[in-house]
Amino acid sequence: MEPVSWGATYTADEDMGIVGFYNGAYDQSKPLVLLIGPPPAIGGQMITPGVCWSTYLGGDGRDEIEDSDVDEAGNYYVAGRTESQVLNFPIQAGVVYFQASPMAFISKFTANYEILWSTYYGGSFGYQSARALRVRPGVEPNILVGGFTNADDLWTVDPEDDSYFNESSSRGGFVAELNSIGAAIWSTYIGDGNFNVLDIDLHTNGKFAIVGQAEGQTLPIEQETADPSAQHWNYVGSLDQNTPGDGYIVLFNAERRTIWSTYLGGNYGESAENVRVR
Repeated sequence: MEPVSWGATYTADEDMGIVGFYNGAYDQSKPLVLLIGPPPAIGGQMITPGVCWSTYLGGDGRDEIEDSDVDEAGNYYVAGRTESQVLNFPIQAGVVYFQASPMAFISKFTANYEILWSTYYGGSFGYQSARALRVRPGVEPNILVGGFTNADDLWTVDPEDDSYFNESSSRGGFVAELNSIGAAIWSTYIGDGNFNVLDIDLHTNGKFAIVGQAEGQTLPIEQETADPSAQHWNYVGSLDQNTPGDGYIVLFNAERRTIWSTYLGGNYGESAENVRVR
């Protein structure tokens, strides 16, 4: 590996900054690798800190990774959407649920960056995308994944344990829980219409929260009585057709029952895109 000279530029443009990079001449028959972090000590090898591993992940279509997480053993998980045929995607030993295009996908890598499995998830037609992923604690942890689908035959799994479950929607957000080998053990629609799950976070006691954007008044009902001090806001929508909808929050207990849900927004379009559970 031969170092290449480079530099950076920064330009202020009203309320945002634009960062650019430029580099010196190099052999373009070889890949150009950007090292993130301090260089190795004199005489050391080009290993961490810095970029310790990188790879493409996908097949013969457009593929995008939207979120990632790491478990206690250092295994690495990614989720996103793919338009690749299942035979051309690095599935390995995973489980495939239907095949539309695009489909949501989840992949698991070992701590040594070897792929263990991938799975496609969604319905038999339409658009599916996984936007949020979190891994539960434990030796063989389950994985929570959320996103959007417009299929009316989403692979829903009701474990019949009184957890929140909705299979009647034609499209909307979704949340699924997979086991450690990629098989769905619980999955449900969230809302009906243009609902999107954009982030998930976990509490150590098993609770988890989802947030996203909603167009419509079909937020999941509360299966448990919310705390008396919990606040609730109604759906407002938007006066601007270019930015419709409100943000929303749904909190689940460890048994996946809804314990609090509310819209969050005004009349000009909002989206809740990040959540942290304390």
